[in-house]
Amino acid sequence: MIDKRNNEVVAFGPVSVANVGPCYDVLGYCLDHLGDFVKATKTDKHQEARLVHVYDLLNTGIDRIPYEDNCVQIVASKIWSDHYEKIPEPKYGIDLTLYKAIPITSGFGSSAASSVATAKAMFTLMKINDDKGNFPQVANPLIYTENKVTNGHYYPDNIVPSYFGGFNVISPGICDELEVIDFLTVILWQDIKLDTGTQRNAINQFLAAEVLVPELALEYQLEKILGYIRYHTHCAARIVYGLSNGDLNMAGQAISGLRSTYFALPGKLKNEVSEYNLLEFVRSPRIDSYNNIKTAAIEAGAYGCAICGSGPSIFAITDDEKKASDIKSAMLVACGKRDAKWLISRVNLKGAQIIENLKQWILEQKVNHNFWDNVDTEALEH
Repeated sequence: MIDKRNNEVVAFGPVSVANVGPCYDVLGYCLDHLGDFVKATKTDKHQEARLVHVYDLLNTGIDRIPYEDNCVQIVASKIWSDHYEKIPEPKYGIDLTLYKAIPITSGFGSSAASSVATAKAMFTLMKINDDKGNFPQVANPLIYTENKVTNGHYYPDNIVPSYFGGFNVISPGICDELEVIDFLTVILWQDIKLDTGTQRNAINQFLAAEVLVPELALEYQLEKILGYIRYHTHCAARIVYGLSNGDLNMAGQAISGLRSTYFALPGKLKNEVSEYNLLEFVRSPRIDSYNNIKTAAIEAGAYGCAICGSGPSIFAITDDEKKASDIKSAMLVACGKRDAKWLISRVNLKGAQIIENLKQWILEQKVNHNFWDNVDTEALEH
């Protein structure tokens, strides 16, 4: 019988910020302190990778989804099929336990965090090289899973930052990590659920109804599409330049999606959001009090504020812990919901990692957010 003491690991898959404001699918960075956990245990009872238990720490309902449809099982099966033949004798199987510790359809990479924790645990247990030099080997099963669970989303703007850490420029095949200035992110989640597939379809439907209309002149349609491309490119360039060169003000303006730069009174928005800020224009009406929350964050000292991923979470950036606390408080007041959740984190440069003690990890990290305030730590002993 396999000795679990030497054949069991627990992996942490952190949450992440995708899009980074108006930049659709091309930027993403990793956060700390909050994420999902997967325990992987070798077994001699079968020769498969099986999800055998789900501990739904936040009562998200994820434990009611059939295990075969859970992203943990999907990514585990893909990794197993890719690498099983490489396992030396004697052959073994892997039992997987998910500790779901973040909300689903929250906007900060819930499915990605579960998938990443699974991959990290399995690659570690199977002794498979998972550094960034083996990017396709690591990313392909994760992209495959993300596509299946988010209705055709092929872009690894959550999974790559979550797995490898840092701030990344994203494409399906190449992802580059940038060296950026140290900054703090404040996340607000209002217990609203917006799934990625629905939010992506909203963008497609808007373009089909408002731009790609046969009654409109072709020249207008082309110019409008080019306008979105120009704006998207301009914002991405300003964010990358600002974060790489220590200009958080420049990066924050682009993250906020302003029509142009704003001047004079610090923290006061002097211009409207650009009409070409497609993600905010289409998605923000589905997020309660979005404009009030964004304005409150800026007035409290945030350099920028925008929708986190596909929403409904909202993120803001700053460079100071006191400001981060003030921004958090202002966003909570603006949303007006007593059950709203928050997180304050620096950029996580480590990404996914193996942890020694799940209960201790939860207790140490929960001071940085309130998502785990009501978690029953006794369940973590299993």
